Amino acid sequence: MRLSLKFALLIGLGATLIVLLMSILAAKRDVKIIENDMVRDASLIAKVVASAVENSVGQEDWGSLLDSLDLDNAGIRVALIPASEKELDLGLVTSVGQSRVKASIPVSGQRNRVEVTEDLGPRDDFLNRSLRTAGITVISVMLLALGAGSLIGQWLVGRPVERLVAMARGVADEDYSLRIEAKSNDELGDLATELNLMTIQLEGIRIQSRAHAEARLEAELQLFHADRLRMVGQLAAGLAHELGTPLNVISGRAQLLQRTLKKLGEEDDDAKIIHEQSNQIVRIVRQLMDFARPAPHSLQEVDLRRLCQDTIRLLRPTAGDRQLSLEGDEDVLVHGSGEQLQQVVANLIMNAIQATDDDGKIRLSLRGGEETHLKVEDNGTGIEDDIRERVFEPFFSTKEQGAGTGLGLSIVHGIVKDHGGSIRAEVSRLGGACFSLILPRKQES
Repeated sequence: MRLSLKFALLIGLGATLIVLLMSILAAKRDVKIIENDMVRDASLIAKVVASAVENSVGQEDWGSLLDSLDLDNAGIRVALIPASEKELDLGLVTSVGQSRVKASIPVSGQRNRVEVTEDLGPRDDFLNRSLRTAGITVISVMLLALGAGSLIGQWLVGRPVERLVAMARGVADEDYSLRIEAKSNDELGDLATELNLMTIQLEGIRIQSRAHAEARLEAELQLFHADRLRMVGQLAAGLAHELGTPLNVISGRAQLLQRTLKKLGEEDDDAKIIHEQSNQIVRIVRQLMDFARPAPHSLQEVDLRRLCQDTIRLLRPTAGDRQLSLEGDEDVLVHGSGEQLQQVVANLIMNAIQATDDDGKIRLSLRGGEETHLKVEDNGTGIEDDIRERVFEPFFSTKEQGAGTGLGLSIVHGIVKDHGGSIRAEVSRLGGACFSLILPRKQES
């Protein structure tokens, strides 16, 4: 049922009950007045008749008196009835029955009482007319109240609620540009104001979430690209190492074969071709290593605390409900590559996120001085003692099959080493893993 219809029914029912109650009370009051008037009339007639009977001398005079009153047409009957001694002492007696009013009074000097009865038909006719009038009035008031309540309810409640519903549906469809003009200073006006504020906040949250998502995607792509490049470098280094020895043997044997044949005065193009092609393979491997080797980064003064704050901000959407915090010294400066150092911090935070539950804790601690100390701790599953020294090895991973390449910590170790620092895995004070970095202080200009 619509709220405006409920409002109209409430007004109509209230007005109907009030009119009905007033009509009933008025009818009861009027009926009581009529009954009192009829009792008074019957009493007066009884007194007059009793006085007249006292002065009459015989039955004929009594009959003539009754004929002269001519009260039958008015619904009034007068009778002279014998009375006992006890009834003679009662005086004037009145009563109201269901259909008539009765008044009786003793006749002085006689053993009779004059009894006057009056029919209550006029009262009943009046009551019926009053009830019909009240019914018509109640129905008219109810219809009028329903109509007025519907109009008032639609104007005060229906239309404002329809605008609020339309705005709520628009917000559900992610249309945050909708606004409602708060025309009234009542509860609906307050609700409209709060909805306007909510849409503004939701629009800001959507813009912020979109920016966080784009930043997170960019950070993940950078990390993925860096991991792939590092993996290619590791593969190229391993390939060069594995191919280096047999290629040197082949090249050396080919040179030895050429020198031997030359001493014998013979020439063999096959030995020459073998020597040239082995050198070509060596050049190809070197080109592959040059391609996979990271390009040199520009070194500059880096505010490590701000770098950690920016990285936390980028990865906070990925962390979900986990607590990411940074504590320690301010203005900690190091000399190095900001891009590579951010890659180190991001890798360590990502590992902590993957090692903790949804409500986990991740804490970064920073301390400057002669050396810069950075710790990344969590309350996750931690690292077993027997494998703690192997976590920085290439392709070594404690994650499930397909969940990682095992190159993340190897990349971190390589970057820290290139900056003249060191990193080690420890047990965290939070109960999980702790990676402690030591970097040399910034170079003096």
